[in-house]
Amino acid sequence: MRCFSLNSTSIHSPSSPSPNNNNNNSATDTPRTVNLTREYTLAVQTISYTELWSTIHHHQQQDEEDQTLMIDKVLHPNRDSIEEALRAVPRGNLTHHLVSTYFNGSERTSRLCLLLHNSVAAARRLYSPLSDLLDLLPSSSAADVSQAQCDWAFDVLTGFDGADNPFQGSVDGFADTRHCFAELKRRLDRRRVRRLLFRRREELEAAAKGTYVLHNELDTIDRLVARLRATVEGDKVLVKTGLRWGRDRCSVREVVRHLRRTHMGVQEQMRDLEEHVCLCFATVNRARSLLLHELLHLYPNRHSTG
Repeated sequence: MRCFSLNSTSIHSPSSPSPNNNNNNSATDTPRTVNLTREYTLAVQTISYTELWSTIHHHQQQDEEDQTLMIDKVLHPNRDSIEEALRAVPRGNLTHHLVSTYFNGSERTSRLCLLLHNSVAAARRLYSPLSDLLDLLPSSSAADVSQAQCDWAFDVLTGFDGADNPFQGSVDGFADTRHCFAELKRRLDRRRVRRLLFRRREELEAAAKGTYVLHNELDTIDRLVARLRATVEGDKVLVKTGLRWGRDRCSVREVVRHLRRTHMGVQEQMRDLEEHVCLCFATVNRARSLLLHELLHLYPNRHSTG
């Protein structure tokens, strides 16, 4: 299967660096060390991050047929700008292949992140009745819970049990994307490719650093999704077990007691994932803008005459 056969997007996240290839020239063949924690802090504080956060939350109810509209709102530079720049690069040229692979991969990643953001929204809707239940149900003894409250809790738990895990399969496609970014970085790190692609070391480091950070962000998001998927699944197992006892006040109260202990953690995990998804969009845009800028400098005459 060819990497990035579809249009795509990429992301950025603070995670531990991937191991370097065994190469005595690693100091010259890889970009300068990236402080991912600092990159994360700077990105979160930027206006673009704030604007993207507002945009994706304002359009949280977008359905799947509006994905193209949402991509147009969150992805910059847009596809038209990229395609115009790539027209100046001779087809069959190594530059054209690697750069178009990067841009397509980044757009595909952004589309996956939009779907993942929808999964977070679905998880919030799933947990919303539970939040109301935990807020209103007494947290003391079963004797303080009326039968009406017990019936209400049982119905809420039944609804939770019958719903699908929003994060089941929600990162399908991320593994291929991560693999393709890893391969792209490996090719960019080759000394021969560097000489063919770039006139100045700064341009090389811009592309290599962007690929490195995006690959690590995908790893981070993958781990966050796996953790949330397991947390939700654990809550569903707990609820299913409790429901077997029927509308018994003691058993219902015990299930609610366990959910009360884990509820804040679930909310924090969802918030953490949301921040990284939004950070991904901001990083994609920054990396795309930087690479487009270097591409325009690489072929200035062709763009000025086009």
